[in-house]
Amino acid sequence: IPADMVEELYQGDYENDEDFAYAVADDVGVLQEDAQWPHTFIDWQQAARELMYDYGEHEGHYFRTTY
Repeated sequence: IPADMVEELYQGDYENDEDFAYAVADDVGVLQEDAQWPHTFIDWQQAARELMYDYGEHEGHYFRTTY
């Protein structure tokens, strides 16, 4: 990541990729508070793997890698 873009690309700090994926899903509004299982069942490990193609992590801090 170019030094002048670090602040723009920074996405926050998370415990793991799954927590990051959940936060992104929540931010874009795809999680419904009133939905019930099985409609809310998501394989967060798989979702995180897919999401991480466009993001990078360093010591718990997440950054967009596409710009």
